[in-house]
This record gives sequence, C-alpha cells and structure tokens, in this order.
Amino acid sequence: MFSVGPEDEEVGSSALQGDQSLEEAPESQEGEPLMRNDLQKVPSSARLRKNASATFSLPRIKEEPASQKPGSESKKQSRFSECWKSPWCRYGTAASLFIACVCILVLSAHVQRQQECECLSCPNKWTRYNQTCYFVSKRAGVWKEGQQLCSADGGSLLILDDAVQQQIDELFALNEDHWIGLKKDPDSTDWRWLDGSVFHGSVKYGTDPRMSCAYINKDIGALDCSSRRLWICMKQL
Repeated sequence: MFSVGPEDEEVGSSALQGDQSLEEAPESQEGEPLMRNDLQKVPSSARLRKNASATFSLPRIKEEPASQKPGSESKKQSRFSECWKSPWCRYGTAASLFIACVCILVLSAHVQRQQECECLSCPNKWTRYNQTCYFVSKRAGVWKEGQQLCSADGGSLLILDDAVQQQIDELFALNEDHWIGLKKDPDSTDWRWLDGSVFHGSVKYGTDPRMSCAYINKDIGALDCSSRRLWICMKQL
C-alpha cells in the first residue's frame, strides 16, 4: 500500500480541472482546443449557427377536424342511404314536409287576413255594422256639403234599403232630420238614389217642385236642398 500526500492531491485536482477545461473549450479548425483568449476571436456568426443547430425542432403537424377528414362525406351519404331504405324514414320525411307546407299556408292566410282587415277598416269616428260603415254628423249643412264630406271619406249620403233601414234603426235613434242620398230627378218626377236606382216609395212633400232633396227622420220627406240639416254617410267595405 502506498499513501497519497497533500502535494499529490493538489496535482491530481489541477490535472482534473485541466481535463474539464479542455473538454469545454471549443476546437479550432485543425481540431486543437481553443484557449480562452482564442475563444473570444471566434466570430459570433459561427456561434449562432451552432446554437441554431442545437435548438432546431420539427414543426407540429396540425390535425384536420373530423369533418374535414377524407371519407366523412361518404359516411354521411351511406347513413342517409341506409335511412332512406327504411319505409319509416321515408314516411317521416314526407310527413314533416307536409306539416311544414300546412304551417306555411296557415301563416300566409293569417297574414293576408290581417292585411284585409287593415284595408277594410272604417274611417275615424265611423260606426261599423257587418260590412258597412256609418257616420252621423254633429253639425248641420246643405245637402251638397253633406255629400261632399261623405265622399271625402270614400262614402256617400245614406242609400236605404230594407237591410240598411233595419241597421239604422238599431244603431241610431233619429229624432231630427238627416240628409240622405236621395234626390229628385230634374228631368222627371222620379226620385233617384245616388247609385242611379229609382226609389219607388213615397216621399213626404215630394210633389212640391221646390223640394228636390230628401231627408229621413221617422219617414222620408223632401226639403229645399239649400236648407241646413244634419246628414248620414255610409260606406261599403
């Protein structure tokens, strides 16, 4: 056995450090290790190329979504063809289409009905009875003025028949004279409504040549057209 002295330990440690420094030191172009002073002379571009080669890594490959993978469309088509072979699938599809068509028709009919209701509404301050609108004035005027104001709202002075007479009796309690759309024909003794039809009933005071315009109260009578009376308008929807 032999012993190692302190001097030998120092020699060994210095030798070991020398070997590590040789391993860490870069090599020159001839393969010899470079010293610290020589390492400073190495160009920075050479060191960058060495670092770049050490940190190089392959790019990641992005996986395609399942919907974009080849074969997904063919799988969907195969599922649809398999479903279509079943009679229940065909009946269900036909029933769904039929229900959708019915819903569309019902919705379109409802929209059309609403539009018709908006178009068939009575003017402001008019009273509706079934498909007819009525208006009773609150002020008096001559026969011509009443007809003009009724016409401005798309109507005319009242043209009576049995149905209209019944509606007037139900809607209004007439205690005063009101102009109606009945006037004596200047070329004859006939009384005609504004729609051109002849009135075959009796007109109170109708034989007086000065009385050419008709009114209604409890009965139908004749007055001078320049007299001032209330009036009744009507409009068919």
